[in-house]
Amino acid sequence: MRKYLLASHGKLASGAFDSLKLFLGNVENVDFLEAYIDNSDFSSKIYDFMNTLSDNDQGIIFTDIYGGSVNQKVTAIMSEYEKNIYIIAGFNLPVLLEIMTSTGNLSQEEIEKIAENSKLKVINKSSLKMMENIDENNDFF
Repeated sequence: MRKYLLASHGKLASGAFDSLKLFLGNVENVDFLEAYIDNSDFSSKIYDFMNTLSDNDQGIIFTDIYGGSVNQKVTAIMSEYEKNIYIIAGFNLPVLLEIMTSTGNLSQEEIEKIAENSKLKVINKSSLKMMENIDENNDFF
């Protein structure tokens, strides 16, 4: 079974969780933590997540900023465990959706490919002109 934790500074994780419910309906095995919204230590939430993982589970933790304090804390706690855990730093909704709708355990290579494919796109006026030339029978998205 795959289990997920969304971890962010502030309410980004809970907002992503709400968006996942909008797109996917019932989202099982997904939890989130909101760091620094009060003075409490959020380490216990990470430990709680880690302790729910059995030896057969795959844990995927999404953090908001690579190298940020939330990512550092998750990484430090993850290093204490000998479980099948991956951290994806700098998450966005496309990578969440693709990983959560995939089936079976994902290899590191598959996770890396999904992360690579979900890069941000920049659209400017010349991009819009290119989109205008796309056949109207085909969706841009």
